[in-house]
Amino acid sequence: MGVAVYFTRTKVQFDLNEQRVRTHNHLFGFRFGKWEPLSKFNFITIRARKVGYNNHRGMRAEITETRYEVMLLTGNKRGKYLLLSTEDELRARSTLNTIEEAFPFDIA
Repeated sequence: MGVAVYFTRTKVQFDLNEQRVRTHNHLFGFRFGKWEPLSKFNFITIRARKVGYNNHRGMRAEITETRYEVMLLTGNKRGKYLLLSTEDELRARSTLNTIEEAFPFDIA
């Protein structure tokens, strides 16, 4: 079981022909994940949020970091689809720009 977990990768895949997206687990060449139609998403955005950690006693530690999340949003902005979560703001902005150039999403 540990070997399978070690070799599993989580990736985002776009299907340009069918206009859909999925987050899938990639294991030994096989991909497992549910497709979502791109037509249900109208916006792409970056959300910055602080993430805190608990110490070994379950108490809130003073260490926090900022995570940048690139996500697709539905028209009412309640439905979200996470594409990337990273500590690197430049990587998040680059990803947003690349996707925005390829697909007709408005930036929210």
